[in-house]
Amino acid sequence: MCLSNPNALEELNISSNKLTDKKSSIIDSNQKYKPLDLESLQDNIKSFRKNFEIIKTNGSKLFEKRYYFIRGEVLKVFENRRVEVGDIIVIKDLIQLMNEFLKVENEKLNEWAFDILKLLTEAPEGISLTKEICYDYLENLYNLGLYNNDLFDILDKCGLFPEHTIPEIIKSIIEQHVKKVRHLTENLFYKDLKDISREKTQDFIDQICLSLKDLQPENNVNHSEIKKRANKVIERLNKNLKNHNNEK
Repeated sequence: MCLSNPNALEELNISSNKLTDKKSSIIDSNQKYKPLDLESLQDNIKSFRKNFEIIKTNGSKLFEKRYYFIRGEVLKVFENRRVEVGDIIVIKDLIQLMNEFLKVENEKLNEWAFDILKLLTEAPEGISLTKEICYDYLENLYNLGLYNNDLFDILDKCGLFPEHTIPEIIKSIIEQHVKKVRHLTENLFYKDLKDISREKTQDFIDQICLSLKDLQPENNVNHSEIKKRANKVIERLNKNLKNHNNEK
């Protein structure tokens, strides 16, 4: 993805999260570790690299089978929630390939990269390798205005947004940035907030209520959406507050 091309950012904003919706599954914490087919995984990575010039211009469709094979192996990492020591070298090579995918003007390759990285960052080793190889580039994409659920999820797991993204949500409400509010709040609703203290929870509620006072009249569609989503966040925080009160 060319960082200087705002159209590429906008296209990927629109097409956010097409692939990772396919990952929904219930993970059994007692299931056995699923070993990776390292030889075949490496072969597919090498094939992408060998044909990269063709793929990034007009050949991604021809390599969808290879992508889905790679995704199948990465789903094992997602389900295992870890990467074995013997698998690290190949997974690192894969993340380096995804980093190359991110840096070309090809929407399909960009989507594939976000999808694979989102799955890999379910494992601590995947987070460490992503931070080592492509965190700076991903953060730069965010700062330049790319807002999609996959990117938010990856950056969140890599530690960009502390306290479950809530301070970033408040900042986005104050900035009246509807896209950021939209994607950040969608990620929030899947989080467990119990590690946020009662006092901090109340402080967040107060900050959101104050930020809403500065929004423009209701007839502005964007501001109406911000208000609606902010109120959902307040509901979520009030639930956390109630849980803390019940523990007393």
